[in-house]
Parts: sequence; C-alpha cells; structure tokens
Amino acid sequence: MKTTLIAFVAFIEGIAVTVMGGEPNQGWHQNFTAALRDAKSAELPLLLHFYTDWCGPCQQMEHSVLNTPEVLTQLGTVVVGAKINVDHQPEVAERFGVPAYPYDMLVTPEGEVLLSAGGWSTPSDYVARIRTAAARFAPQAKFANGSRPLHSGDAPGLDGYSPVSITLDRVWRKGCPKLAWGYEKVVYHFVDARELDLFRANPDRYAPKFRGRDPICLTAENRNEAGDIHYAAFYGDRLYLLSSSDNRRRFLASPERYGNPQDAHFVNEVAHSRE
Repeated sequence: MKTTLIAFVAFIEGIAVTVMGGEPNQGWHQNFTAALRDAKSAELPLLLHFYTDWCGPCQQMEHSVLNTPEVLTQLGTVVVGAKINVDHQPEVAERFGVPAYPYDMLVTPEGEVLLSAGGWSTPSDYVARIRTAAARFAPQAKFANGSRPLHSGDAPGLDGYSPVSITLDRVWRKGCPKLAWGYEKVVYHFVDARELDLFRANPDRYAPKFRGRDPICLTAENRNEAGDIHYAAFYGDRLYLLSSSDNRRRFLASPERYGNPQDAHFVNEVAHSRE
C-alpha cells in the first residue's frame, strides 16, 4: 500500500508539471530541494511541514488537516508546500532548528523565517496561518498575463487604491503593497487576501478599462493619454479614468460612444469618503 501511494503521488506530480508547463506544483512536495526550486521560480513563500512516521500528532495532521481541500487550494497559488520527513531529510530540520514534531515553518525562498508554529491545528487555523505569513512576503508583483513587471520604483495603479473595493463597494480604500498583483503592466494593491483572490480570478472585471487610459482621447482624438483617479466614472459596471473634468462630462453625456453601457455615473457620487 505504501509503495502504491508513493507511485500515485509521483504520477500526479508528473501530470502537474506537464500540464502547468513550469507552474509551481499544486500539491505537496516530498523533497526540500525541489520545493525550494519551485518557490524561487514562482516567487512564493515556502511552507515546510516537518513530521515523522512514528509521531501520533503528525499522523493526525496528515489525515485531518494537510490534505483537506481548504489547505490544498493554497499550494501552488499562495505558497509552495513541502512535507519533510525528518527521518529521511534530517539535514533540513537541522538547518531550520526544528524543536519538535509536527512543526510548520513558512520561509522565503532565501530562507528568512516568516512564521513558525508547532503542534496540531484545525484546517481553518492552518489556512489562516498560511495566509498571514504569505501577506508578509512581498516579492516584486507577479503579472496575470505574463507581461514583465514594472520597475520597483514605479507608482501603483489607481495611486494604490484597491480596484476591487472601488468596483464592488464604490469606496476608495488604500491597498497594501504586500498584497500586490499586476495586470497589463500595471501593479495594483489590495486591502486583504480575499480581494487579491478575486482580482487574480478575473482581473479584467476590476482593472480600469483601457488600462486606465482616457477613452475620449483614445477614440475621439486618437491620442494615448493616462486617465486620473480624480476624474473617474463607472459605465456598464466598469471603471473608466478620464484625464480632465471636461472629458469626464463628455464621457457621461454620451457613454455609449465608448463602451456597452447600462448606466454611467461619477465615482465620487457613490464613494462618499476615501478610506
């Protein structure tokens, strides 16, 4: 049975590598070196779960926590995960000074410890621990469409306000630079992990139309000019940025020329305050 399970895991990992074409493994790694390589490539923090075959609480974690859907969905997206059997890879436990089993550590690909905790936990607590540590990890923002990141000194899109808060709640909320994601060569910041997940799943819904370019300049004047958040408007549940108050008035007077509307209105008519 043990041999069959190992073969099955290896088979699944082989499929993941083939289908994802170099994306991080979507399940648990069993080897530290492979997991570290994945974490570096994906620019994700590394979750190390240290255990032994003879540890009762370790087996309890294995059966009731580590392979639950809540935990597995974090692997390859929020963190790269590795189960480290200390009897087989003692050097890894020694490297990180693991004091007991089971024990979890979240580290950067460079080895900086973000969070460590021992003992058993519920699946929900385990996921919360993962996401807390991941929020402390802020590599250069990754891009949903494969385009190259901006330079680290470039200002974020929407001046750092969250496009998800603006779209869903019609409220201007400053996002956190540690919760950043890029789309069409623009980095956006988000208030919390939920907003980040929503944006990653459907960035086109939340990102400003035309990459934040003024639609009047683009369509009526054949000119590429960046819009300004002070002259923003919604139209067909999409955010548009205009470059001047005059252009915003023109846009709202005849929005059908610039999209497929249901209605159009000033952003500041629904966002009473900027948080």
